[in-house]
Amino acid sequence: MIKKISIYLILILNIIFCGTAYATNLEDKVNSVLKTQFSSGSYTVASHKQNILLAGQVPSEEMRIQTSKAVQNIIGGGTLWNYLQVRENENAAEISADGIITSEAKTRLILQKNVNTNNIKVVTCANVVYLLGSNAGTTYQIKGAIHGIKNIAGVKGVVNLINK
Repeated sequence: MIKKISIYLILILNIIFCGTAYATNLEDKVNSVLKTQFSSGSYTVASHKQNILLAGQVPSEEMRIQTSKAVQNIIGGGTLWNYLQVRENENAAEISADGIITSEAKTRLILQKNVNTNNIKVVTCANVVYLLGSNAGTTYQIKGAIHGIKNIAGVKGVVNLINK
C-alpha cells in the first residue's frame, strides 16, 4: 500500500514540478525523420536549445551511423549526443521501467536542495538516466543529485549533459 502511494506521489510531483511532455519543433522534426527513414529502430529524442539527445536501439552499426548523419543534418550546428545502442528494441516492460525510473529521478532532483528542476530535462532509456539542461545548480549540487539517482533500483547509469 505504501509503495503504491509512493509511486502515485512521485507521478504527481513529476507532473506538477517538471512541466509537460510536449515535444519541441526540433524534436518533432527528428522524430519524423526517424519514423519515416529508420523505422526498425526504437528512439528516445530530447532537446535542449539546439542540441539533441538520441537514445534507443537500432539493429546495426550502419543504421546507427546513418541515423546520426540524418539527425545532424536536421540540427545543423547543434550538438548531437548519440547514445543509440546496437541491440534489440526495448519491450513494453522495459519501457515501463524506464518511466518509473524517470519519475523517481525527477523526485530525487526535486528533493535535492538548491537544484533548479525547472531547468533540467530527465530522460530514461534502457535503464540509463540522461540529464539535460543549464543553470540548474552548482556542480556540487548536481553531483549530489546524480549520486541519489544512481542509487535508484534498476538504474544502470547516469549521463550528465547539464551545461554541455
